[in-house]
Amino acid sequence: DDKKSYDKKGIEQFHNKWLQSLLKKPISMIDEEDIQRATVRIKKAGLSERTSRKVYQFVNPVFKFFNMKAAKFGINIPSPAKQQDLPPLNNERGLDLSIEEIKEVFNSLKNYPVTPAREIFMFLMHGRRFGEVITLEWIDVDFKNSTYVIRALNNKARIDMTYHLSNRLKEALESIGIQEEGFVFTQMSNKNEHYSDSSIRNHWKQPIVIHQIRNCIGMYLQNELEYGIDIVEAILGHKQNKKVTNRYAKINYATIGRIVDEMLDHIFGESTIEQDSDDEKLKQLQALFPEKSVEQLKFFLNS
Repeated sequence: DDKKSYDKKGIEQFHNKWLQSLLKKPISMIDEEDIQRATVRIKKAGLSERTSRKVYQFVNPVFKFFNMKAAKFGINIPSPAKQQDLPPLNNERGLDLSIEEIKEVFNSLKNYPVTPAREIFMFLMHGRRFGEVITLEWIDVDFKNSTYVIRALNNKARIDMTYHLSNRLKEALESIGIQEEGFVFTQMSNKNEHYSDSSIRNHWKQPIVIHQIRNCIGMYLQNELEYGIDIVEAILGHKQNKKVTNRYAKINYATIGRIVDEMLDHIFGESTIEQDSDDEKLKQLQALFPEKSVEQLKFFLNS
């Protein structure tokens, strides 16, 4: 339904680089050995397990489509690229940085001299994935309520995720120039296209891969600030327990955003967090305990 969700160029590049041997064979002659050869080539090139599984993800739908069209002729060719027999994906990367080294990485990203790479890095340090950042559009940003939304189409939880728009992020957006529509981070040569993965790699000078910024956040929150895994998962945009989410949804993004501010204050040696007013505390309590009266909540605050 949404053409933006289909990466035609990326899929064509993958086919041309890794699947030429399959493209040249009749579909009835492609077997499991062909699939294995393609995945082994990718692994030998030093690419991740997730990348090698694209062989299955791109080949299997071709067989499904063929069989759908050929059914009226009584033809069905079993797919050699079914994924149900594959073991669970383990694409984790370890992190060997110390707390001080994490601070060095984050300060380096904060002070990077090139726009808009510096502003993208700031979103990454708030827990966002690179793909979520570059697909962010101006209509997803609400300056009035200090929030932004990562749409279901662009995140792994597959639900719209609302996050706190911190002062640091506001400054980052202001520095690139606020617009009314379109992608927030665009290509230099084509403002209608979002910033690309290849462009950011030209600016990445760190001892870790981009995705490991998320590992740094988790390690810092748990080992330095002593927050639990539930907080880490919320900051990193993992799908939360429905019962917990339903109860805390009204204040979740503000509370989690405050913890991110605390973490970055700690890393950068800054102080940006303001104490909540009584009115703000009252609003948060009303969200948590809607069955309680205002008088009861005020009594609780005063005590």
